[in-house]
Amino acid sequence: MKAQLRGIALLLFGILLMLFSIVDPWIPIIDVPSLFAWPSGLACGIAGLVLAFKKERD
Repeated sequence: MKAQLRGIALLLFGILLMLFSIVDPWIPIIDVPSLFAWPSGLACGIAGLVLAFKKERD
């Protein structure tokens, strides 16, 4: 169950990064360009899906 929760958290973080790159591509504190936020959000979302649907070993 722990890996599934990590997967859900990664999936939500990936969605957050994808929305960030669409809505506002610049944060003055972090200074992350949108060219970096979009692929990293996609990678987090894919990793989250893999972890969320992965079967646990006994």
